[in-house]
Amino acid sequence: MYTMGGRGGVFAAQPEGASFDLKDVGDVPVMRTGNAWCYQIIPRTDFTFNVNLGTTQEIIIAKYVNTLGFVSGGLLVRVHARPSWPAGPELRVVAQPTRYSEDEPNIQFFTTTGETVLTNVVTSGSAVPGLFNMALVTPIPPQLRVLLRLVQGGSDSANTCAISVDLYGRSA
Repeated sequence: MYTMGGRGGVFAAQPEGASFDLKDVGDVPVMRTGNAWCYQIIPRTDFTFNVNLGTTQEIIIAKYVNTLGFVSGGLLVRVHARPSWPAGPELRVVAQPTRYSEDEPNIQFFTTTGETVLTNVVTSGSAVPGLFNMALVTPIPPQLRVLLRLVQGGSDSANTCAISVDLYGRSA
């Protein structure tokens, strides 16, 4: 279970500037220079995770990010704050191959094969503020989805952090 807060301490199911029901990048702020792209997947967002032993939580933060033509790219994650994070749980940021289907728009087709996993983003010992960067696994598919994965351990607790996520790439 999780809650998210946008700017100003207001708790909302969907933070400012982010969409959890994306079909294309039209809803995601994007910067472009030449053949390089940078998508702001989520701006600084506060998360509170209710940790339950022996489970893994996954939160999709972007469903269909257009990466068609990318020959290289990466995930960039900023950890802005970690006020409460006991030993045990680990937050990871993951980019997985996915593909939208006009024929079945309610089904999200994805695979864990070829996923990019940025580990140890938030742990009890991770640096705050922190910047994490990892290259995307190649070949890069036409679309990616981005999610947070909380691998749980330690004791039951509420863990809080503030992160922002960008996905960048370069076409040929």
